[in-house]
Amino acid sequence: MAQPCLHQHSIKRTKVLNDQSILFVDRDGQNYVNQLLRQCPSMRRNSLLNYPIVNSRLCSGNTFTVLWEVGTNNYVPAFVCQLGMFVPVSEDEVTDIMAMTKEPDSPRARRRSERDMVETERVELPQPATESAPEAAAEAVPPTP
Repeated sequence: MAQPCLHQHSIKRTKVLNDQSILFVDRDGQNYVNQLLRQCPSMRRNSLLNYPIVNSRLCSGNTFTVLWEVGTNNYVPAFVCQLGMFVPVSEDEVTDIMAMTKEPDSPRARRRSERDMVETERVELPQPATESAPEAAAEAVPPTP
């Protein structure tokens, strides 16, 4: 069930997945994906984000700032974006999300995950009746009443 807030002390780490999704991992190992209400310009996998904590909680509707690196270890505020709900996801779902949200310059960009793969198999089609065997074709057709 989606949660509106996470307690500050329960958050172990975060990872930006793309310009609209952030993964939060809590100290108990539970994963949450926060699907932003809108795309957050300039937010990328390696982006540094500044989350303001209100009453020791990070909540849906709170805003955060994307920081741009200027020079060496100098950051300036860039875009301000708004958090969505925190949706719990399994390890398999995290793997799928990560596979589908690779950065565009990555060799595996926009590939489907194993869960989305379509399996195919070869099928032998029946051989068409030839003109040299009209009796065999006639036997295959049931007589009409």
